[in-house]
Amino acid sequence: MGDMIQTEGVTEAQKNNRINVLAQVGLLSAVIVLMAFTPLGYLRFSVIEATLLMIPVALGAIRLGPRVGAWLGAVFGLTSFAQCFGISWFGTQLASISLLATFVTAMVPRVLMGILVALIYRALVRSKSRETFAMGAAFFASALLNTILFVGLFYLLFGSSDFVRDMQAGRSLMVFLAWFIGINGIVELIAATVGGSIIGTALQRAGVL
Repeated sequence: MGDMIQTEGVTEAQKNNRINVLAQVGLLSAVIVLMAFTPLGYLRFSVIEATLLMIPVALGAIRLGPRVGAWLGAVFGLTSFAQCFGISWFGTQLASISLLATFVTAMVPRVLMGILVALIYRALVRSKSRETFAMGAAFFASALLNTILFVGLFYLLFGSSDFVRDMQAGRSLMVFLAWFIGINGIVELIAATVGGSIIGTALQRAGVL
């Protein structure tokens, strides 16, 4: 009889844990969508667009692991792809060249970023790094990976297009990429590392993260 009660208790605890995880995933997904379609999610400077959406993706990846990181990265990617239909000038230009390549460029880097951030965080925690450092490094990695993976795939799929050649304007590849990443990458790195760490620490102290 005691064993039966214990088994039922474990099952109920597992159900509650799943519900809790689903609630957190749903909340973070909603935050990504909200940020994506309000000024909270993007800082736009002419053709340069710095995003802050990697922060909720990284939060989920840190808290719930690589599968949730991949899911939230996919939500980020879908909202990014949606921006290509008249919301983002840059995205609209890419969509006019190839809708499929634009979808791949929007999705793949964000999914990989979510997975890798979770793995980086777990590796640092297992190496007995301080929690504050592990979290800060994970947020830093989210911005760095988002930029590197996106720009790399963008140039791979669109590098030979007239649109990119016009943007490059005779610059060498290294100079062009440095210019293209420049402000965008710096803003994202600072925002993700500082802002993400502050939010993550606050949620952790509140018992949420």
